[in-house]
Amino acid sequence: TTLELAPILVINLKHQNNFNYSYSDTSFQIHKELYMDRYLSENKKNIEEKWNQVETLKRELERTSYQIDKILKFQGKHSGTELLKGSIEHFKWKCSRAKEKGESYDDAERTLMWLMDVQERVERKFNALLEKKVDHEQNIKKIFDTQDMKKCLYRLKAVLVHEGQTHWAYIWVPRDGKGDSHYTSAFDDGSWMKFHDTNVEKVYEDLVLKETVNNYHSINTIYALIYVDHQYDHTFPNITDVIPASLKEFVNRDNRLFEDELQSQHRSQEDISEITVDIDHGTWGSDSTAYGTSSDFDYFPEQASNTKSYQSTMLKRIELFGVKLGQIEVVKSLLEDYKDQSVSNSLDWNEPIPLQSGYRGNAKYSAMVEAYDNFKFTTMYIMEGLEQSFQDQYKQGLGYFHQALVLEKLWVAECESKGFNGTNLDRTEFINTFAKAFLKILNDGALEKAKDPKSFPEGVENALSVLKICISFKFIRDGFLDGLTEGWLNLKKNIEKDIDDHATYEKLSLLISSYRLSEIPCGLDIKFSFDNLLENLEPPKAIDDDSLAQRYTECLKKCKTQFKDVAQAIELI
Repeated sequence: TTLELAPILVINLKHQNNFNYSYSDTSFQIHKELYMDRYLSENKKNIEEKWNQVETLKRELERTSYQIDKILKFQGKHSGTELLKGSIEHFKWKCSRAKEKGESYDDAERTLMWLMDVQERVERKFNALLEKKVDHEQNIKKIFDTQDMKKCLYRLKAVLVHEGQTHWAYIWVPRDGKGDSHYTSAFDDGSWMKFHDTNVEKVYEDLVLKETVNNYHSINTIYALIYVDHQYDHTFPNITDVIPASLKEFVNRDNRLFEDELQSQHRSQEDISEITVDIDHGTWGSDSTAYGTSSDFDYFPEQASNTKSYQSTMLKRIELFGVKLGQIEVVKSLLEDYKDQSVSNSLDWNEPIPLQSGYRGNAKYSAMVEAYDNFKFTTMYIMEGLEQSFQDQYKQGLGYFHQALVLEKLWVAECESKGFNGTNLDRTEFINTFAKAFLKILNDGALEKAKDPKSFPEGVENALSVLKICISFKFIRDGFLDGLTEGWLNLKKNIEKDIDDHATYEKLSLLISSYRLSEIPCGLDIKFSFDNLLENLEPPKAIDDDSLAQRYTECLKKCKTQFKDVAQAIELI
């Protein structure tokens, strides 16, 4: 506890010592308001009592959760409710078959009635436990949700974000014309604004409080939250009255420097326009621009921003690669020191700049060169994965994609540790898009097999292997599995009266349950092992840079034809 809190709280989510973030848990949320009473010394005795209540309720919650798990994971393996449903379906089927054949089914019917009674009691107990769990969770929240714990209020005023070396902030801006005499800082009296390097724009609150967390969770870009004590949370009739003179002078001086810089740039542009430029005959009449002076570097940032990380251009142009990494000064230095002047002056602006080979041994560029080599190494796994589809070897392709994702994650982390903007070249989404396309093809193939009674068991087995791969790729929270499940649900409805293979039918029921739960129950035997596939995967064969770029280009062209929907989704076309 503390005697008092500062008027402004800056909550740092990034730990500088190890570059870890406080919100690695997917339950992380940004709250508009925080009550800080529990941290004040004056409430120490009351807080201790409340924490004791919390601990007592947490123990009750753990016991309740354990009882729920016993039902959901019967004998540590299967969902008890699903097993009962499967058994009931089996005995319904058994009674129906016996009735059709004119055979006695008294025993089966008695067992069926008993199972239905057990199911009713289990479901009643299960629902009661769920309600009890919800009550415990709500009661835990209510312990600090009392008036004596709602006096020290702080309101969210800013969310600081970065992506590589690019920074911006979401800032709460009150409406104009409200004085401190009647302004209460209610969240309906203003709006969120995004302050970027070059512009300011209004944004919806959901973007700040929800989408910001969802979109940036994987790359850890929210690094600070700023809260303000509500007692200090007001606007001023004339803001200049409260700004210190030293700060005013600093701002005025900075504005003057900025104006001088703009005027200097304007004069430079006028001087350039007066210079007579010799036209290179090699590009006369074409749409290209020849490389000449160092000012041609101005093209690179725009080129880099228009070049996707997955395009083959990135494998041929280290200068664009460096710019996308945020290493502009390093690239400038590289071109000044190693550009091959004998051939570069007649090049088209979208061609690679020839460099003298000595730069690879220069320590100044070693970090960027190493990042480039590792980037191309991961590309080989991506390319191998794509090429496997040309021979319908989709599982093998998924194996290469899985390894590519591991390498890509390590590569981005390594770049960030060196101060590079690795996320700007992250190809995770590109890889996952094709992986989902492969999995859908495999699932559709399994479904077609299962529609044929002769190959029904094989179809279900293949579908379980697809699910296993989906889980390995963590495709369990974005709705992808829902699309795969629909066909199997329809199949189950169509065949449940005619199926003779009860064991496989039960496996089909478990398959659908597994899709819904996004996990494979323990004890469900699946012949296919994705781990074994990964272990036996042959590494890509080393090839030179030119061959890699050419082969990768051809690979993307084929994918453009073979996977038109995917190509449109990732803007390959």
